[in-house]
Amino acid sequence: MTGLSDNSEIVALMGRLNFTEQLNDCIERERSIDICRNSVDAQESMSFERLREGMSFARVMYHSASVSQVDFLEGLKLDYRCIDLNNNAKYRPDCKFQAFSSAGDFDGNFNLTKEDCVLQKFYVREVKMDMRAQRTVRTAVGLESAELQRNVNDERLAESQVEYSSFKSFKDENQEASTVSLLTPEVAVGKLDKNYNYAELIVDSHVNYELGAKQTVKIVDLGRMRRGIFSDPKTKLAVRDVRNVDRPSEKYLYLSPFDVKESNAYDLDLELHLLEKIPAENEGEEDEEIEVFCDNFSASWVSVKRQRSKEVFKETEDAKEFGFEIVNMIAPVDQQSECGKKLLERYDEYIDKNIPIESTALFVGFSFEIVCVPMSDVDDKLWCQYGPKEMYYDGEGWVADTERIKNEELEKIKTRNDVSFLRVEVEGGDPSIVNGALRNIEEIFQLYYPELNRFSHRGSMRGRIFAGRLNTAMRELIFGISTQVSSETRAVKTGERRTVAVLLPEYIIGLITVLSVTVVAMLVALVRFLSEYWIYRKLNVSVKVPMTTTEWIHSVLVSSSTYPSELGLGYAYTYEFVMDPPREEDGREVVRGSFRETQPQT
Repeated sequence: MTGLSDNSEIVALMGRLNFTEQLNDCIERERSIDICRNSVDAQESMSFERLREGMSFARVMYHSASVSQVDFLEGLKLDYRCIDLNNNAKYRPDCKFQAFSSAGDFDGNFNLTKEDCVLQKFYVREVKMDMRAQRTVRTAVGLESAELQRNVNDERLAESQVEYSSFKSFKDENQEASTVSLLTPEVAVGKLDKNYNYAELIVDSHVNYELGAKQTVKIVDLGRMRRGIFSDPKTKLAVRDVRNVDRPSEKYLYLSPFDVKESNAYDLDLELHLLEKIPAENEGEEDEEIEVFCDNFSASWVSVKRQRSKEVFKETEDAKEFGFEIVNMIAPVDQQSECGKKLLERYDEYIDKNIPIESTALFVGFSFEIVCVPMSDVDDKLWCQYGPKEMYYDGEGWVADTERIKNEELEKIKTRNDVSFLRVEVEGGDPSIVNGALRNIEEIFQLYYPELNRFSHRGSMRGRIFAGRLNTAMRELIFGISTQVSSETRAVKTGERRTVAVLLPEYIIGLITVLSVTVVAMLVALVRFLSEYWIYRKLNVSVKVPMTTTEWIHSVLVSSSTYPSELGLGYAYTYEFVMDPPREEDGREVVRGSFRETQPQT
């Protein structure tokens, strides 16, 4: 089977993906640029393949066509919305999933209780995995030639081997097949947005683990649980400026450089505030909402989308072109810090308190826009701003002062600003190993998110599990967890062998019915036989059944000659045998003849 392991090697590999230093060292040793470039290029290719194969656990989950193919899925908590078949603007909360239980498999096709509606949206709020998968590894593949490998130093020699791995069910004939159930309870776990319904997909593996051998990993979208949406609206980001950003061309209006591998050329710092309500002192007054500082977060980030747009920043001015860049960042949260404690308190009812905090991890996901505009006094520089959901520009620079915004009647420029919170909870396994694996995942998102995103972004991977869409941060966390999955021995009990009747109960009932009818018919025939036998015996009459043709002829002749004449004319006849003249055939004398009817007796 598999389990979480302290796989710090893949974290170190992500930190060594820049092969410029290795190329320079090789050139100093070999004095041959061509040989070194070929060697370093091959090694770089192998390193990326190692990273890709290190995330195959998540890839198998996303690409599986049915539950039986991804037998390590323990369950999903879902919410969904249906619309009318003939009117897309009409929501149908009365249209729900058809529940089923103990099915042999499930391929992601949900049947609805109504025929005049269709499924419109389908979201995943919780994923639970059981580390019962079996990891299969093909023969390791190395560099193509010894000459290339000769130029790889000893420190990187292990990286020249790639294990092509996959995951499948560990079960054999001694294990009972898994079954799938879809529940549609009336009461949802967490809050539902308007017109949404709730469902749970549960997989029963029927695996009988030895005590302490089972390990499960659960990822909970705390925001969707508490509010029915991915983003937590009760958060706020402080405004941040980045000035004097290099502008390589006139039409370039974005913070990050052209090369996506250098997306962390600028350190982005986010100041998170939580919006909380204070009860009013006097009855009848509205509660006051205040901003509470949580923490500053600075982590690696990836650029998702870039676009230019003309925005009206002031009614008296013409629209100006701004550059909008959508950025994703996932940062770990120290659960022992003041900010972590506030978040745990906010989402208290959706946290499993039975799991030690060392076997859990808390993450905050940011998806926000960085807006850039050319600096008015420097042509080849940009002035970028990010953080708040509304920004203001006066024609020369960004404005944050409330009084100036009001006095100059500046128009707001709306930007994207989504903050979500997710928690990873691991049950089972060695706490120290689990803690090491979770800390590695935190380090990946803190320092090497772009390297992970090369293989996890939606351009190369599905963004859904069985058609259910996940929060972007949850999808990335599954890939982060995948980097820490390795083979592990787990003790399970084999299934009990049971003797199963070949005939089903209904077949046995049918057989008994047929036998009963047959016995009754035989008894009726026996009674009738005995009755007639007794009558014949009482009348001193015997019955002999002819067995041959001659006996049948004799029987007819005898019955005709003895037929009682008192029954009337035509009831008794006599026959005579008329013999033809004999003739010789094949040396034998043959006599033929026929019966002839005579006049009836009177």
